Amino acid sequence: MDRRALTLAGVLAIAVNPNNPQAATHTVCSGPCDFTSVHAAHAAAAPGDTIRLDYVGALTEQNIAIRKSLTIEGESAAVTWLQPSQFPFVGGGRVILVSAPNPDTPITVTLRGFTIRHGDSGAQAGGGLLIQQGATVHLEDMILTANNARLGGAMSIVGAATITRSELSLNSAELGGGIFQTSALSIPLIIRHSALTDNTAESGGAVYANEPLDIEDSTLEFNDASDFGGALLLTSSIGDMTRVQMNDNVARLDGGGITTLTGQVLRIRDSAIYGNSAGRDGGGLLNDSGVQISLTNVHIDNNSAERSGGAIYQRGGTLELAHTTIRSNLADANGNGEGNAGGVFLAEGTDSRIVSSILALNSDNGQEYPDCAGRFSSGNYSLISDSGPILGGLPCSVSGFTAGMLFDVPAGLAQIAGTGQLRTSPLAATSPAIDAGRCVDAAGVSLSADQRGAPMPVDGDSSGSAQCDMGAFEFLSSAPAEALVFRDGFEDGP
Repeated sequence: MDRRALTLAGVLAIAVNPNNPQAATHTVCSGPCDFTSVHAAHAAAAPGDTIRLDYVGALTEQNIAIRKSLTIEGESAAVTWLQPSQFPFVGGGRVILVSAPNPDTPITVTLRGFTIRHGDSGAQAGGGLLIQQGATVHLEDMILTANNARLGGAMSIVGAATITRSELSLNSAELGGGIFQTSALSIPLIIRHSALTDNTAESGGAVYANEPLDIEDSTLEFNDASDFGGALLLTSSIGDMTRVQMNDNVARLDGGGITTLTGQVLRIRDSAIYGNSAGRDGGGLLNDSGVQISLTNVHIDNNSAERSGGAIYQRGGTLELAHTTIRSNLADANGNGEGNAGGVFLAEGTDSRIVSSILALNSDNGQEYPDCAGRFSSGNYSLISDSGPILGGLPCSVSGFTAGMLFDVPAGLAQIAGTGQLRTSPLAATSPAIDAGRCVDAAGVSLSADQRGAPMPVDGDSSGSAQCDMGAFEFLSSAPAEALVFRDGFEDGP
């Protein structure tokens, strides 16, 4: 063989990717290794290859354009940092752009085990990462931090993305401090075992979602919006949240945790929403339009609104509460007398249903409507501890089917639990909610576990007949061992 034919590309092909015997691995480091830049490694790589960042410290590059299916992996997100300039926000730009070469040639890129930081795309989208149509990006064990853009401080998604065991923190944007998502193809954004924290935006402190959103086993906390949706602003067609903790987010206007503007349905299951605040309405959640919101096995506590709906403000659409505990939330937080309903505010004409749920210990600084203001369209086997005064036009009431409803009685709630676990509200042994619910959700579908994953029903009142309890917690039932710690992917981290 002619020695001149043994080119650098030929040498690189010797480093075989074990996950794909036909693929090569290209190393990037300060030397000696294959390349000193990701740009150069990308130019040499074939589709399916891996680019390995053998870096401990900061690798300085900007506007890295990925236009082929690749894996880029670092030592770990704790030690390998990819940033656009040596100094934060000085001469920077976007860090990575992923774009298919043409609409008929989709690409799939995996980013694993490094940090993207200090990206700034100015008035454009995606300070750290921009995913264009035709591209799918899988983020695994990544950190995206201290990035800035007009849309999506950490990342903006026009194509598709999955985010697993990753952290998005301290990013900022006008819309979507962490993520701005839009797609003409209605491709869902999938987030698993991840944390979105301390991001800021005008709306959608952590996420501004225009398309389907699917979040599981993740945390959204300490995010901030100057307008709407401290953690999430949803205009998506479908949203699903399962085993999510959403806490200590702030919206200066509405929806301290979540604001929904348009869409079809938002389903929240086996989750906790607590400690969020709004400068106007909906400390935990505000539904502003025709969205159907369904909460099943959800614990909501210590949210606050300066006006109405400390936990939930239902301005339009449909609200379904099933096996949900809403406790210790506050309305009229500034004490000026303008707000109502520490628990749930139901605007006139909204469709709302309550099933096997508890509203208790909520407060209204105006001392008018602590647990609820407005009318549930139907309800059964639920407990509302303080329905407020009969006079005044906004008493908490239930029309339609009302079997098993308990009004104006103490709920018998024990101290909130959940250190290291999914936050929840246990029942005291004397609670009238024990064995007083039904084992179904708002649609009548059978349920076999509570918010923690503990089996139900359990015979909690020793009557000889097991029946589900009201609320998100099943008395005398124990969660399986694997559910005792809330697993968002950061249990072993700092």
